[in-house]
Amino acid sequence: FHMNIEECNFYDPVIASGKLLKHIHITESNRGMPGEGTVNWNELFRGLKEIDFEGNLVLENFSSSVPGMQQAVSLWQPSAHDADELAKGSLAFIKAQVSEHL
Repeated sequence: FHMNIEECNFYDPVIASGKLLKHIHITESNRGMPGEGTVNWNELFRGLKEIDFEGNLVLENFSSSVPGMQQAVSLWQPSAHDADELAKGSLAFIKAQVSEHL
């Protein structure tokens, strides 16, 4: 999420971090389902492959279907997916990206 708002692309910061990069929070530009927003996943995973990334990929998305979540994390609008849908879809997306790129 933060690379999405603070960096010009996803590839260069990964390459610059190199072997120092150990942990990545995976989320979409709107903190929803990966693949449904504006994150350039190909850039990110291309960079991860080039640095031979062996760290952790951790989901960081939120669903307003969880009581109190929308207020707790300041979601501006209700989520398009409930928590179970979001978890299953996000995991499938990450597995597909890892299989394709890493």
